Amino acid sequence: MAVLPNEIPTGLIQGQFYFVNEDNIDANTDPELTVVSGKVTFTCEAADPLRMPTKKAVIIPMTFDAEFDSQGRLVPVGRTDVGIELPASDSPLFNPTGFTWKVEFELIDVATEYSVVLPSFSIFVPEGVTSDIVDLMPVSMEPGTIMVQGPQGASGDMSLAYDSVNKTGAVALTEADLPSTPEWRLTGNVTLTLPTPAATPKRSGTITLVLVQDGTGNRTITWPASVKWTDGIVQQPAAGANSISVIHLLWTGTYWLGLLGGKSFA
Repeated sequence: MAVLPNEIPTGLIQGQFYFVNEDNIDANTDPELTVVSGKVTFTCEAADPLRMPTKKAVIIPMTFDAEFDSQGRLVPVGRTDVGIELPASDSPLFNPTGFTWKVEFELIDVATEYSVVLPSFSIFVPEGVTSDIVDLMPVSMEPGTIMVQGPQGASGDMSLAYDSVNKTGAVALTEADLPSTPEWRLTGNVTLTLPTPAATPKRSGTITLVLVQDGTGNRTITWPASVKWTDGIVQQPAAGANSISVIHLLWTGTYWLGLLGGKSFA
């Protein structure tokens, strides 16, 4: 297999395979590891051929074959490079993106010529990441049941929550805070900075601020001027000492919206 051009975003898939046989007549009683031969085929499961609009190119063929070296390591057919590079599933340079690769095995024990076909499964290949296929293979949770590890899904309804922390002065939220529910005890006025998340891939998310006034109260938030509010009315937490307010900050993928969740919870 030819080396893919540098312009093509890829991820590297590695792995090492052995057959385990009963112990031979030798100095120990350990099972014997024997070399695997055969091949592993990776087939792109994108609905259409991969296109790179920036290069005006179509990536073909959509099947890549790997074999095993003398140590049972996965290598491209006819090469000695450890691991095989595949076009990345998540690269924004491809159209379509977010596709998977089907993995199919044809394995042979060199010593006994015994062959076995493992169940096929699909993997997600992140750009610039080295993945071990052993970690991606189906694993048996109980006899007769095969579980397949897939790509991480989108965040669900639950988000990160944090213990109450004191806040005063300049406070910056980051993209890593999307989504989360931090609780702040306001011990002074706060000037808030919000991030501008990456535009690709376009995502949305909410940071829900639980704002608790300290025993003095009347603490305020200076919001970034870019935040858009309902009817243009900028919201502040309830002023009463020890009062609780909730304000949602919604990143739409393009801009921030400020949404009042409620004030003076009791």
